[in-house]
Amino acid sequence: MRKTGESYTAARTILLFKPPRRAIAPRPPTPDYAKLAGMSDKAIEAKTGCTWQKWVEHLDYVNAHTGTHRELAEYIHEKHTVPGWWTRTALLTKGK
Repeated sequence: MRKTGESYTAARTILLFKPPRRAIAPRPPTPDYAKLAGMSDKAIEAKTGCTWQKWVEHLDYVNAHTGTHRELAEYIHEKHTVPGWWTRTALLTKGK
């Protein structure tokens, strides 16, 4: 009150004000990428070093939706040292 020069009531109102709670939308369930791709997490991880979920996260992070299939396959091959055919397999997650 002394700092701002406001009346007691105005200062108290600001201190006691609680913003309304926002409703948080529930998170949609995570898709079963292994089922969608027709290959288990264990198999893709053994050949590429990442599970389907990790590939989705990584491809989202690098905005994979903006690149061509070929560009992304080359990127995965160079960045993650994934053998040729498996780079294209990892891209099965591109569209989520």
